Amino acid sequence: MSLIGYSTRIFKPVLFVAFLFPISSFAGSFYFDVGAGLGQFRLADPFFPGAPLKTQYDVSYAGSLVANFGSGAVIESQAGLMYRCINGKDPGLQQTYTVTSLYPFYRLQFTKMYFSMGLTPFVFKESNSVAKTRVHGIASLLEIGMLFPFTPKFSMNFAAAVELVSEGGIIAPKPIFSGILSFRFYFGQFGSNGNMVSSNEFKGWRYPLGGELR
Repeated sequence: MSLIGYSTRIFKPVLFVAFLFPISSFAGSFYFDVGAGLGQFRLADPFFPGAPLKTQYDVSYAGSLVANFGSGAVIESQAGLMYRCINGKDPGLQQTYTVTSLYPFYRLQFTKMYFSMGLTPFVFKESNSVAKTRVHGIASLLEIGMLFPFTPKFSMNFAAAVELVSEGGIIAPKPIFSGILSFRFYFGQFGSNGNMVSSNEFKGWRYPLGGELR
């Protein structure tokens, strides 16, 4: 099955909900998040020649800049750019494998839970034995995350993601796993109704991890 076929099957549920809850207002706020976690590659050969069936986990990074439409709505539509640097290692061969990518993506947020999907041609690969090169193909992303609000302008979140990369008609790695712990910061606003520099996950001053402050 082609990457487009895989992506269509993966994205269908999110696209269906997005159709039911479209962007209703060009007013809202912006936020950025940055974080680190662990990544792993599976079935990465021939994308990385000689790679094991699955690598060991290695430190990975991600960050995004997002426009949040309709701040405070029950279901929020969000869109932005996400940078990802996912690593996996093979101590036996003393190899570290890296895939970096820049995704335009769409996100649906349901209070403290969100789903993201992205598709991009901006993908690069690198290892100890392979210099950093542009991948002549396309990558897809599916992500699910959970938010832990602290203040109206700051939340912590954990996200698990899978990525598929297609190069020369071959899908590999299949897939790339990652778990990233990030910190989200809201700033700015846009539109006539953009008076909430926050999001719907914040329900009042709470500490810690969403517990009520007494």
